Amino acid sequence: MLFRSNGANLGAVTTVKFGGTVAAFTIMNENQITAVSPSYAITGVVDITAASTYGIATAHGAFTYT
Repeated sequence: MLFRSNGANLGAVTTVKFGGTVAAFTIMNENQITAVSPSYAITGVVDITAASTYGIATAHGAFTYT
């Protein structure tokens, strides 16, 4: 599933993770990235994190595996 995030300084993102699992992502522009949710062994709610040169941003409970 494709996940889209809007924000600031997203051009500096180096890693996106869903519940600790690395996801493939594309920097669309400085204000938007898209990521593909990776396979996950369990169902439930997970956090999404984005790491960059500015630090790590976490969206708590942002994605649900069913």
